[in-house]
Amino acid sequence: KQGSGSSLVALKGVELPGVRKPSCVRGEPGVLSRAMIERSTFLAVILLAASPAVVAETPTFARDVAPIIHGHCSTCHRPGESGPFDLLTYDDVRKRAGQIVAVTRTGFMPPWLPEPGFGEFADERRLSRKQIDTLEAWADGGTPAGDLDSVPPLPDWADGWQLGEPDLVIRMEEPYVLEADGIEVFRNFVLPIPVSSRKWVSAIELRPGNPQVHHAVMRTDETRSSRIQASLDPEPGFGDMNMGDAVQPDDYLLGWTPGYQPIPPREGFAWALRPNTDLVLQLHLQRSGKVESIQAQVGFYFTDEPPDRHVASVMLRVRGIDIPAGESHHLMTDRYTLPVDVDLVSIYPHAH
Repeated sequence: KQGSGSSLVALKGVELPGVRKPSCVRGEPGVLSRAMIERSTFLAVILLAASPAVVAETPTFARDVAPIIHGHCSTCHRPGESGPFDLLTYDDVRKRAGQIVAVTRTGFMPPWLPEPGFGEFADERRLSRKQIDTLEAWADGGTPAGDLDSVPPLPDWADGWQLGEPDLVIRMEEPYVLEADGIEVFRNFVLPIPVSSRKWVSAIELRPGNPQVHHAVMRTDETRSSRIQASLDPEPGFGDMNMGDAVQPDDYLLGWTPGYQPIPPREGFAWALRPNTDLVLQLHLQRSGKVESIQAQVGFYFTDEPPDRHVASVMLRVRGIDIPAGESHHLMTDRYTLPVDVDLVSIYPHAH
């Protein structure tokens, strides 16, 4: 029932949660007086929400979806990169609309491990709720193209090495043949690093060469024991998750996962690479149902400046894993109190 001279709708016989019935209301129950309307601006928002909703316009690829895909997905989903298929054109995205909605709604894609609400991280790759809803609304609305001539141009991505041409590139001596069927494979490949004098490494970049690489860990070995292990194995490299005597160089964490963007050189940071050092590259490989050839390469970027900041690794781990049957969210903790203030430069979460 309308109040006199007011466009607000008064709800007769309806109690609004959290809104106390004012004592100054006179007349019929549930009808707001003009005086009360003037003093209850906040209530107008609640009442107006009861009016018919405006139907949102269906998103289009050209206007709404392409900027999301090109900004967050195409970096990897393009020729020569780690994504198993391209996501560049309208047809690329349209035929995978349902899959895109499923993996973005669950947070599986884009690849970004930290759970929301536990601190802010540099270069966060998480999609916003609005972006996820836009993708879903577009798929549910029939994946309209919109004006394809108005699609923004693709970003100017670097082809090949993301950090530019390396100072040194090393490559697996021979491809590793991953058979079509079987269990997942952990394989350690020993790559000699040909330097004749000490070098300061300011950045490193891995090019896996095949999308079946689930993740990679890189360490160095100055003992040559990794070469002995590899020589005893009939296949290239040696198996097992144990990387032998290989260590984190100067405690730096060196790794790669799909979607990982290599860290560019940072002032004050570098690790020492000495002659007669091998790189031990551990690849976690997943089978695709067909024979795959794996031949990764690693680029090194040098600096003349020695580091003036020290990096130290702290490992937190729980080995006594006992997850109750049917438990979907099982929490295990470890704790260490640092004795001094530090800057956290990287985190490597891992579980099996």
